[in-house]
Amino acid sequence: MSLTLSSFYQALTELLSEDCSRPSLVVGFSGGVDSTVLLHLCKELLERGQIQSLRAVHVHHGLSVLADGWAAHGQDMCARWNIPLNVHRVNVYAERSVEESARNARYQVFENELAANEILLQGHHQDDQVETVLYRIVRGTGVAGLKGIPVVRSLGNGVLARPLLGFPRKDIEGYARGNQLAWIEDDSNRDNRFDRNFLRNQVIPELAQRWPGMSTSVVRLSELSGETDDIVREVALQDYRQCVQEKELPVLGGVRVLDIHRLQQLSPSRRTVLLREWLHGEGLLSPSRFTLQQIVCEVVLAREDGVPAVRWAGGEVRRYKNGLVAGHPQTSQATYSNTPFSGQTDTLPDQTQLRCNSVSGECPPITRGCCVIRKGITGRLSARASVNVDAFSLPGRKGRKSLKKWLNELAVPAWIRGQLPVLHDGNQLIAIPGLLVAEGYQREDGNPGVELIWRR
Repeated sequence: MSLTLSSFYQALTELLSEDCSRPSLVVGFSGGVDSTVLLHLCKELLERGQIQSLRAVHVHHGLSVLADGWAAHGQDMCARWNIPLNVHRVNVYAERSVEESARNARYQVFENELAANEILLQGHHQDDQVETVLYRIVRGTGVAGLKGIPVVRSLGNGVLARPLLGFPRKDIEGYARGNQLAWIEDDSNRDNRFDRNFLRNQVIPELAQRWPGMSTSVVRLSELSGETDDIVREVALQDYRQCVQEKELPVLGGVRVLDIHRLQQLSPSRRTVLLREWLHGEGLLSPSRFTLQQIVCEVVLAREDGVPAVRWAGGEVRRYKNGLVAGHPQTSQATYSNTPFSGQTDTLPDQTQLRCNSVSGECPPITRGCCVIRKGITGRLSARASVNVDAFSLPGRKGRKSLKKWLNELAVPAWIRGQLPVLHDGNQLIAIPGLLVAEGYQREDGNPGVELIWRR
């Protein structure tokens, strides 16, 4: 199917939901041939009343001496076509690569620009898809990466769509010449020091000459990979629902815990996929395959009373009884000692927060995690790892026990104990915010009190 206004509109409507018959469109406009053709097609649709509104966004990366001229070209063209254009200048910090940094800056602009009812269009085409899939193969990827460039995805408050993804570059260039469009050529596209340019300019032409159907085969691979990944994610979601439970843990609060016994019942492949899905849901960077194997061998298969941990740059996984708990890498052990207790919300020396809420009225029944002390109590705050306190009693509980034994009885996770803030008067424990208050320091009915809450 060649590129015409009719075939473009058909491709566009197939991407959009049924309730978006006259969309509000934003075109990511670089001034190159792809985005120029895309903007022209959208202008034609606007003039025919088939879309509701149209505007363009140009990102000025500042990486070329010609960048000012490209922005001016875009402004002139949009002025002739009566299309509003926003030009954004960004700073590109090449922490890993210039290409990646520029891309991140560009998409941040798009995300900030997009309103909830708008759809951002980009001019990626079939040749870009081939380039992306091959690039990911040589760098190393899984099934999800082989899907290549998504046709539609959410972006900020809106949606990102690529209606030209099914058309080859030659069709886009043919449309541009047929409609006598003017566009700019980015001089950096000829610089083969950039990985994608090397693939585009040297590798892909050689492959296409040897195997003329190569592009079609790669696109088909991306489509099949997308179908496979959808199935994998469906299975992973089923396993997630079976194996992950929300639990209230002492001090940590509500935590999504991965059940070890159920995890062990899965095949090794499903176990790996589930671990990745769970960690992604916790907002953590995905670990390597080797690290996932470490999690299974060193944490999943550890003794129930063990406290093993596996850490990587993006997170850590620990065992808690028969479950796995994930989080961001723990900082060094808190060692502050004898910090004055003000009775007001404050940031502790280890950058955790102690919240102090005034309470009054009838005292509720004492429950685990209840920590309300009498108003006016003074004392000092020390990290658990840097203070020793005498044995003490809990309200409504018989017997005096050491702090270590109370922490064991309350099932406080071992790895958090050393960081716990202890409110004390010399060797006498008063309270541990968010966990317990010692007998004799609790608030009584009718008297004002202070609820202590610790936030990591």
